[in-house]
Amino acid sequence: MNLGRSCRSELGAIGVLVCVATALDVHALTAQSFGMDEGFSIFMARTDAGTFWRFIRRGEINMVFYYLLLRIWLYFSMSELWIRLFSVIWAVATVPVVYAIGRRLLGNSGAVSAAMLLALHPTAVIFAQEARSYSLSLFLVSFSSLFFLRLLEDQNRLNWAGYVMFSGLAAYTHLFAAFVIAGQWVWLVLSFPARERSGRLLLSGLFLLLLFLPLGVLVLSSYRHAADWISPLTVSGFLQIWPFLALPKWPILLYVGLWIVAIGTSFSARQRFPGRWQLRFVLAWLVVPIVLTLVISLDKPMLVPRFLLVCLPASVLLAARGLIQLPRSVVGLALAVLALASFNSVLSYYRHLGWKEDWRGATSYVVSHCEAGDNVVVIPTYGRFTFDYYRVLAPGPPKPLVYDEWEPGRAFPAPTAGHRTWLVVSPVGSRLPGGRDALQDVNSERNSRYVLEDRRFNSLEVWLLAKET
Repeated sequence: MNLGRSCRSELGAIGVLVCVATALDVHALTAQSFGMDEGFSIFMARTDAGTFWRFIRRGEINMVFYYLLLRIWLYFSMSELWIRLFSVIWAVATVPVVYAIGRRLLGNSGAVSAAMLLALHPTAVIFAQEARSYSLSLFLVSFSSLFFLRLLEDQNRLNWAGYVMFSGLAAYTHLFAAFVIAGQWVWLVLSFPARERSGRLLLSGLFLLLLFLPLGVLVLSSYRHAADWISPLTVSGFLQIWPFLALPKWPILLYVGLWIVAIGTSFSARQRFPGRWQLRFVLAWLVVPIVLTLVISLDKPMLVPRFLLVCLPASVLLAARGLIQLPRSVVGLALAVLALASFNSVLSYYRHLGWKEDWRGATSYVVSHCEAGDNVVVIPTYGRFTFDYYRVLAPGPPKPLVYDEWEPGRAFPAPTAGHRTWLVVSPVGSRLPGGRDALQDVNSERNSRYVLEDRRFNSLEVWLLAKET
């Protein structure tokens, strides 16, 4: 009876955490407009099949499974709320999966603590509100880890198929999920002698290699140029990872302290459950993807904190392990302080929602003030996908606009007599080679060749150029 009551209590706690995660992820879901990357997601979900697969072959295979699912999702609605709700679903669904992993690695109390830390984590909330593949990859890589642990316990067909399927889908949802899979096998090789690795377990590794082969071929052939926008590896870039996986500002010390406790107590003969193999599994999940990213970045920069979102479950699991190793008299207080710090970071995110580029406002302004035949130049060019999304939603009949192109190193297209040119420039565009110089050249001619108007929509700039008569 006590066991049943305990089980119902845990299920109730997980139900509450799922509700909390849903409320946090849905709150202010459409307060910010879509960014350029989100606009590209919508383009990939709406374009025809031929164009879709052409983009995939040219280097956009990184999120292919997410794009395929989003194509189905957008059959029902094209509203901002509906599009972002797709990411919310996967973010919320990851909470009980992390709980299930925690039960195997940390016991019941540690599992509930890990699930709570994930539900309240600001990074999880931020990317639950992005129309990108990050929350789906978080869900799939967590299920991959769960089935990996299940496969070690019982190597039946269900666990084998589940591990292979979720691992393969995770890698095709985001490339960095493959680094987590690599971490699983690094842990396996270091923790278990060869004689304890069964044929079915090794067969799953062979299947995954075959599944990852097309991904690897396309990445090696196209990623070198697709990732040119990533900054070279620096110490400050490395340090940005940790507030992302823990908490920003001073609360990061809470996570770091718990990580130290989790690792330090593993050397004590008096340590309570869990044992060292559980710790090594979590550390492999957290550390191996980061190490692989740093090593590859020595040749080709790949270090972008959001790419390492796949390590977030390991971060909260390691913190939860540190919590349950504390004296029982202070566990509740430590958990409450950490929960409040996490919730405060989420509130801080809500308070600063205006930091994103306002493509919604900029597009509405251009469409409402444009004239038939006006040229539009969007910089960088792929920002046009987001502009197109909001252009279709603009009230009234669509006005004919002519898109023009700009490439780094060229002057911006000059307006011709009787026509005007709109420049929609994001900070990314102004940082392109020659972008800022070109903008300064346009601005320097304000009183000579052009009559200009410029407005800002958060960090997005809109310029109107018209040739003087």
